[in-house]
Amino acid sequence: MGWQDYVPTGTVAGTTGQALGLEAVKIRLTGELADKYDVYYRIHSQNYGWLGWAKNDEIAGTVGMNLRAEAIQ
Repeated sequence: MGWQDYVPTGTVAGTTGQALGLEAVKIRLTGELADKYDVYYRIHSQNYGWLGWAKNDEIAGTVGMNLRAEAIQ
């Protein structure tokens, strides 16, 4: 399926009812918040455990390895 468009706060990201897995995410702040703050996040990945921290629109997780994201912190 690949990367999908960004969605605003409170909106469902991804798909529902299709049994598709999540492998990676990118998170970004917008507007005034983006100028004042950083957002840090990481993925617990199948077979690897917790991966390194990503921030401000960086990729967290794996890409093209078909390993499911099991948790987001």
